[in-house]
Amino acid sequence: MDPPIVSRLVGGALLACLLLVAGPAAGQAMGGMGAGMKETGPGGMWDDLTYDQSDQSVGISIYRKGVLPGYRQLTATRAGSPVAPGQTACANCHQRSGLGAREGQQTIPPLTAAALYAPKPGVRRAYTDETLAAAIRDGIDPDGRELSPLMPRYPMQPDELAGLIDYLKTLVARPSPGVVDSVIHLGTVVAEDVPPASRQAMLDVMQGYLNELNGGSASVSAEQSARPTAPTQGAASSMRWQLHVWTLSGTAQNRRSQLQAYYKQRPVFALVGGLSADTWLPVHQFCQQVKVPCLFPNTNVPVSGAAAFYTLYFDRGSVLKAQILARYFNDHAREFSAGRIVQILPGDWSGYEPAAALRQAIGNRGAASRRVTDLVLQPGARIPAEYWRQVLDPKGTGALVLWMDDPDLAGLAEVAGERDLPPIFLAANPYSGRLPASDPRLSGKLRFVSTLDPATPASARWAAWMRSHHLTQSEPLLQANTYFVMSLIDEAVKTNGGDFTSERLIERIEYSAGSVVPHPMLASLSLGMGQRFAVKGGYILTRADATGAVSALTDLVVP
Repeated sequence: MDPPIVSRLVGGALLACLLLVAGPAAGQAMGGMGAGMKETGPGGMWDDLTYDQSDQSVGISIYRKGVLPGYRQLTATRAGSPVAPGQTACANCHQRSGLGAREGQQTIPPLTAAALYAPKPGVRRAYTDETLAAAIRDGIDPDGRELSPLMPRYPMQPDELAGLIDYLKTLVARPSPGVVDSVIHLGTVVAEDVPPASRQAMLDVMQGYLNELNGGSASVSAEQSARPTAPTQGAASSMRWQLHVWTLSGTAQNRRSQLQAYYKQRPVFALVGGLSADTWLPVHQFCQQVKVPCLFPNTNVPVSGAAAFYTLYFDRGSVLKAQILARYFNDHAREFSAGRIVQILPGDWSGYEPAAALRQAIGNRGAASRRVTDLVLQPGARIPAEYWRQVLDPKGTGALVLWMDDPDLAGLAEVAGERDLPPIFLAANPYSGRLPASDPRLSGKLRFVSTLDPATPASARWAAWMRSHHLTQSEPLLQANTYFVMSLIDEAVKTNGGDFTSERLIERIEYSAGSVVPHPMLASLSLGMGQRFAVKGGYILTRADATGAVSALTDLVVP
């Protein structure tokens, strides 16, 4: 690219910066970019900011992780055979809350203090510390009878058993402060830079759903002042629901204090859905430390981490898309063996993270010699045709990758009328109402990296619900996501037996997501105990015509 031309583009305020590197130098540039992530807070590579300090105790380490003092692995036998390493933690069966579970026809009893230290008439006497130690170590109940062979036997030392028993005594029901006077308070987080139409599309579904639960009277608070919200009374059911909309402004670094202020004003039972184009890290960290469930936010920049119990995501966001795309390039190596792969990314974490992930995944698949070029744009910048004429080398560009939610394709369409373009891969949602209709000049060139399977039609139940509430499918995936999370928390509360603890809510949703409560548009969604990402793969899609019809170019790709 001719430097003077680039300089004029930068001088015209179109680009915040232009990073054009290739081969080993490109890897070094992204490596330097990644080195700064840990200090400022990326969208998902580091776990130290969400580390739960309570994991320092001996009992909690044994119960949740199966780890003994000195980082030794807890061992156990079941029916005389060793339990597999990593499967010995008590929480694997009895759950983090200690409230137990059901697996098929097998009931796993609770381990809370109230359950253990009280008699069960006709079953057993109350446990004492001594008899509980015998049950854990030898599988003998307080009456001297052998426990079920499914219960592992743990050959722990007396001090280790004492530490575990001390922790079990802390497993008591602590109702959420977000449930007060028969009112369930829910929150949802919306960043101020979210398009108003998307914000309203999500809130309309939430309000419609809560309106039903409240017997026809929605209760929504915008939470714009410090005045406490009074619980709404009345309704046919014993519980009422109220939604609090938490609007976050400024950069990710100053959003933590805003979240704390909202929560101080009105604690919530859970944060549901939510919208942000920036990193979800401030919300993720806040929920982990305050112990508030955060259920399926709509973000391309989620956070992953072993200590992150309280936040559930649809998927790994743009990182998953980058890994899917790397797998696609690898599977079609002949098509993409020549020419550069040019990544166009906004100059924020929504661009840095997937660009780094694509480069890493391509390198991990033995294709490190493939040239990858990264061009960083000012977020939201419009891109003229002249820019594309300089970027697109007719002999050297094998693919374009656009890491923007709302890509500007007008200039590309103009250039497409002059020359043949390489395949253009978009991370944008193919069903987004913000995406312009396909220009015939780009026909056959646009490919979408998506977790949506076009072969799975939207559920008739959801479509009927939208019609009955006079809601237009303006943002189908966003609205389907919102209906899904509202259905999930509705089901969880109906089946929680009156236990309004954060841990029980998470456990109910782990059990129900995708099975008891299906997603209207994502057939492959599922969760298991301890899993935090419900969708593990995706597709390469194409839009056939200006009507927005989408078809899959691949089978399900699981990186």
